[in-house]
Order: sequence, then C-alpha cells, then structure tokens
Amino acid sequence: MWQFSPRAHFSKKQLQTVQTDDKFINHTALPYNNEGTMNSVQIIVNRGYPVASYSVTTADGYILELHRIPGGKGQTSGLGTGKPVWLQHGLLCSSADWLITPSDQSLGKTVKVDSSLNRSPIYKRSSLITAFILADLGYDVWLGNARGNIYSRKHKTLSQAQNSYWNFSWDEMGKFDIPAVLNFILSKTNRENLIYIGHSMGCSMFFVAMATYPELQSKIELMVALAPATSLAHMTSPALRVAAPFIKHIEHIPFAQFLLRLFKTRAFLSQESYLNYFQRKVCLKNIGWAGLCRNLLFFMVGDDTRNIDVEMLSVIDGNSPAGTSVRTVAQFAMNLNSGSTFIPYDFGLLGNYLRYGKFRPPPYDLNKVKVPVYLFYGDNDRLTAPQDVKWLASKLPNVKELIRVDDKNYNHISFLWGLANASPLYEKGIHSGRGDEEIYMTTAQIIVNRGYPVELHYIETTDGYILEAQRIPYGINSGPAPNKPVVFLQHGLLSSSADWVIGHTDSALGYLLADAGYDVWLGAVRGNTYGRNHTTLSPDNDSSFWDFSFDQIGKYDVPANLRYILSHTNQPSLSYVGHSQGTLTFYIAMETNPDLNEKVNMMFALAPITTVAHMRSPLRLIAPYADDLEIIASLLGIDEFLPSSDFFDLMGQEECQANTTTVLVCESILFLICGPDVAELDPALISLIVSHTPAGTSVQNMLHYAQEYNYAYYAHYDFGRLGNQNNYGQDTPPLYNAAKVTAPMITFWGDNDWLADPVDVAWAESQFPNLKESVHIAHFNHLDFLWAIHVKELVNDVILFNMPIKPQI
Repeated sequence: MWQFSPRAHFSKKQLQTVQTDDKFINHTALPYNNEGTMNSVQIIVNRGYPVASYSVTTADGYILELHRIPGGKGQTSGLGTGKPVWLQHGLLCSSADWLITPSDQSLGKTVKVDSSLNRSPIYKRSSLITAFILADLGYDVWLGNARGNIYSRKHKTLSQAQNSYWNFSWDEMGKFDIPAVLNFILSKTNRENLIYIGHSMGCSMFFVAMATYPELQSKIELMVALAPATSLAHMTSPALRVAAPFIKHIEHIPFAQFLLRLFKTRAFLSQESYLNYFQRKVCLKNIGWAGLCRNLLFFMVGDDTRNIDVEMLSVIDGNSPAGTSVRTVAQFAMNLNSGSTFIPYDFGLLGNYLRYGKFRPPPYDLNKVKVPVYLFYGDNDRLTAPQDVKWLASKLPNVKELIRVDDKNYNHISFLWGLANASPLYEKGIHSGRGDEEIYMTTAQIIVNRGYPVELHYIETTDGYILEAQRIPYGINSGPAPNKPVVFLQHGLLSSSADWVIGHTDSALGYLLADAGYDVWLGAVRGNTYGRNHTTLSPDNDSSFWDFSFDQIGKYDVPANLRYILSHTNQPSLSYVGHSQGTLTFYIAMETNPDLNEKVNMMFALAPITTVAHMRSPLRLIAPYADDLEIIASLLGIDEFLPSSDFFDLMGQEECQANTTTVLVCESILFLICGPDVAELDPALISLIVSHTPAGTSVQNMLHYAQEYNYAYYAHYDFGRLGNQNNYGQDTPPLYNAAKVTAPMITFWGDNDWLADPVDVAWAESQFPNLKESVHIAHFNHLDFLWAIHVKELVNDVILFNMPIKPQI
C-alpha cells in the first residue's frame, strides 16, 4: 500500500516569480527541481524505482514509517530478494537524505554487491551510489525514520500536540526504534542479519541499541558509520558551541519552559518551523541567496564549497530539517559539555538518581558493541570532529577500519550530499601523499583494486575466535560457475592474507588460481589483522585473548576454516597451500583433527616449518633469553607482538619506495631476517610488503618458536613443569607426531632460507608418510616463495600443474 506523507507544495511558477530588491545578490534563478516538494516515497517513484512503505510500532507505542526500495530501476520481478541494507539518517533528517542526490551520482570504485541469496556480499567495481544505486546493485534497501521526524509522528495513544509525546532523545531511539525496525526488516525478508549504514545520529542510535541489547548484534553483518556522533567533546561549530550550555538545560530553565508552553510544542525544527518557512521564502529565491544560505549551513557543519552544489539546495532545503524533540537536541549539547564520553540523557541530580540510581548519567559501555564497524570521518567536520571519531574507535572492540576521507574539505553533510561522496567512501581513501595506494588497503580492497570480485566470511572457532576469510569466487578470465574446485591459502607467521594478493597480478598465486578456474579462499589466524575478534574477549582489554601459540592456531583455526569452507561450498575436499607457519599449523590440524586428512586432496608446503633447530636468522640470538622476555612481557602487560600499525604503513610509504635511497635499508632488513636473494627481490614490492607485514601475533606464539629453537624439538608449548602438569598431565610438553599427517603433500624449499633451514626441512620430510614430491629451488629465501621475480615459473605454475582436481572451463 502506498503511503504519501503530507508536505507543503510550491509550484514552479511560485518559485520563479519571487520578487527581491537585493542590490548585490546574483539573481539567476535556481534550476527548478520538483523533488524539493516531494516526500521520500514520491521521490523514489519519480526516479522509476519500486517502493513500499510500512508502519512499524515500537515497544513504547511510537509508529515509525519505514521506506523500502526492493529492486532496481524498472524492476518488476524478484523484488526484495537481495541482502537487506538499512540506511538510518541523522539528527533533524529523514529517509530523504539518502535519495536527494542525483541517481547517477558517482560512487567511485567499489561497493558491496550481493550476487545471490546464498552467498556473502561481493565487492566489485562500480561507478555509482545513493540508495538507488544500492538497489540497482541487487540490495534490498530499507530507509529508516526516527520517532519525531516528519514521517514518524504517530503514536498508539499520544498525540504530537501532547508534551509527553516529545519526551524522548536518542536514548529511546536506540532502545526502542532500532530493535523494532531491525526485527521488522529481518522478519519481512526472512533473513538472519543485515548491513547497517548510519550517518551522524543514526550511529548514536545504533550504538545505544547494541550496548543495551547485545543479543541484537548477531543480526548485524557489519555496520558502516559515517560521521558518527557519540562523544562531541571536540566539536568546533561556533554556533553550536555557544548555544550548547543553554540548550543543555532548555527543558529545565523556567523561561525556556515558558516559551515551550507558549508555542505549545517540544518539537524542534519540524517541517512547520519558522526555519523551513525562511528556507522556502529566502534560500530558494535565486543562486545568490541560496549561496548565502549554504554558507550559513557551512558555518555550522564545516565549509565544503567544492562538494556541495548550490543547485541541489532546493531539494535539500525541501526535505530538511525534518524535526525531532527538544530533548534530543539537548542530549547533543550534554555530550558536548561532558567531555570524551557517550552518555544518556542528563535529567539532573534527582532525575538521574531516580532513573539510573546514580547522580550522573552512566556512560554507555561501547566495549559491548562487538559487531564489525567501519568508521568514516572528514577533516573539516565541525560536528563530529576527527578527534572524537578516533576516541570512538578506541572504545569499540571490533573496528575493522578507521577511514579518513582523503579530502581536506570533507564536512558533516558531504557524506550525504557531496558531489564526490562515493569515491572517498568506497575507495577508502584513508591517506593522501606519495606511495602505492594499496599500502593502506585491506586485503579485500586490494583484490577489488586489481579488478577481481571478493567475498568476506566470518568464521568462528570452537573456542570463540572470529576470523575473517576472503574469498575470490572467480577470476577475470573465468566467470562464475558451480562446483569449482576449492583452494585454501594460509599465510605464515606475522603475516596475513594480503601475502597472496600484493604481488604482481600476473604472478600472485591468489589471482592465478582464480583465473585458472578455482574457488580461492584466503585464511586468517587469531591475533593478526583479520583475527582480532572474539565472542566474549577483547584483544585490547582482555589479556586472555592472547593466551595462544601455534598450538591453538593449528588445533582450532585451521580446522574451523576448512570445515566452514567445505560446508559452504558443498565440496568433499580442497587443496591447501601454506607458507611458513601456515604449514606448521596444517600439520597440527591434521594430527589433532585426523578426519581432515581425507578432506585435503593435496597440500603444498612452501618454506615448511616444524622444528627450527637449525634456523640461521639472527632471530635465533634472542631465543636463549625467551624465559626472561616472557617474565618482562608479563610484568609489563604486553601480550601482543608486532601488530599492524601506522608506523609500518609510514615505512612503506616514505622509506621503502622503489625510488628512494632508503629502500636498500628495507631490503637489507628483510634479507637479514629471511635470508639473502638480491636477484629475486623486486624493489617495487618492498613498500607493500613492509606495510602489510608484520600483521601481529601473540607474545606466547613467538616464545613458542624460541622454545622450538632452544630445545631442538617439535612439541607443544612449554608452560614449565607445573604448567605442563596442569595442561598435559606430564612434566614436559608432548611432542607432535608428523607421521599422523597422512594428507598428500608436495614441499618447496630453498638453500637461502634462514628460517626454514634445509636441514630442518629434510627432517620433516622424513616424517611425512605421504610426501609426493620435494621441490628444491636452490637460491630461494623464505619470502621468495611468495614474491620472487620468478615465483610464477618456479612455484606457482608448479602448484597449478600438480593440482589434483582441474576446473572445467
């Protein structure tokens, strides 16, 4: 059923015949855009898209209007079958926020696309955005409206003319509106989860909901936060900073209460307000007056004259402000005045005690928000300042990426109405400056940047760690097809899935396999860049998160990845390619989960690791001090070892570029650790290698390697005599038995490898009962098996040739 909300309508003639006596104003008439007089549903229809409108009733009786674009332009069949995406507006706004840019607005390189009902979202190249473009890309788009705005003015028992109707802030929006709409969408679409995109207060509401009802988090696949409003301590908007101390107490100051009673409203800047009247009468006169009104807006949110088109003001002003309660605006002021915190509404000492049991409102516990979050901010945002967004990032336990839009002019509303809003958001232009753009990209972004599709999958281990796996379901030279043979790639120590995709596109194994027709999966392990999540533990706050070594990675992480992939692809077996620690953890997985041996049709071991008794790397010099280092790390509370950081990104950008004199220093460091091979190292890749490695692990994991060197064995972690008795029931750690690894295997090793020494490799090969071939590349070091100039001919082509199952292309 169509629902059209009331909206004042001004004809084209009315807009063009406004008289003015201004002497210094540009009198060129604004281009007429009738969408400035339409409501959201009418705009959607006007663009040629299917639309539905629903009423959602909250637990406290508010009736919210929810808009839906279930398909692309002109689509009439298969409506509502895509993955649901929920777009939630900010303060004083409405669902129209996501509609009033041109439907062909440029979006940049990448967006998430759901290609079918039973597959995860795929990142692909695109050139468009807005809610319309998301619909065109196959999403089922839902547009929320918070209580009190122009579309959500109804209640089961209250009238908006009653003061009690307006007794809400973003607290109630989070506690009631978000759960009601979320459950409605999932019920309507018969889905288990959705993607949430919020702007400004749309983020505040979300965080309140997730902190209040943690059980809702399983229903959110990921959250994208544009200019998120939580702490506002560093807000720089002059008008709002001056007004904040007064607005904070607006409901409690006697004179303010008199004015509210006089005007018989606790609504703030609704469509019937004097500001809207001013906008229609003044701001839409002509380009000159529109420019002045735009500058007033910039005074509050930050100026961005390049991105905000004055000709769009007729549509923007026709749809905002859309109204809220006075209390909601007061809550923004409270959070500004309270410093770096995120607090519920302050009712005063007595009111707080009655409501919260405390004299001051208790801050929301953002550490409870475990959903994966992408945070976007702009340098020129005067409302949600960069410092406040960074504070928020420090409080959330599962921030996948903190993204600075690479445009110094980007302000609070550029995220909605900027002419170039899409490019910074979806290219994720975090940094400006010299250097390879892929230095700052995630694995998924690199894959997309090379022109390949990618899916993200979140895999939970039996002990609660959540690992992000990336999937390249097909290549540029091989399209989608059913029942493709599966290949799983597992990185090494202190590395990540980026190892398989930062090499040259025509030689990196991830791309070669996809182009050859394989279904390629890239694994992660606990504690690295893509394994910093857990069902109950925080990597930043819980030391126990880091209580692991390669024992647990092999026992839990590798099996979880393999079982998930085989189940998801419905394939009986897969091929496994591991590098360095990725081989060691495979052996442990096969020994501790023997049924998996039959599910691996071939294992390719690059620079294989078991014992490191003959390691030649200078790292061996630290090993004798492992016990002392363990005590020091424990005393200092250091649990994490060499996480990915801005320092290494900066090294990659500034010091390790191929055309810099210091690249030789970076080259020498890599050779010192991994073994020399000047002839095979491509200087063009060093900046990427350094920026994506190290990717982090636990101190305990590094100590385990030191134990392996010190005692020249292949064994479980040594907890000391008492700890060993508690963990293993014996004084010494039990040895691993490589003979239990019965999966077929081909090893690749090199004489110049200072980590996987040929003597240690030979011992390991003698233990494996099903070794098919040993490939010796004399001059290769530890990293050459990933990035050598001739890695395609010497390693990757050999892997492709020996794959036991060939794709049907």
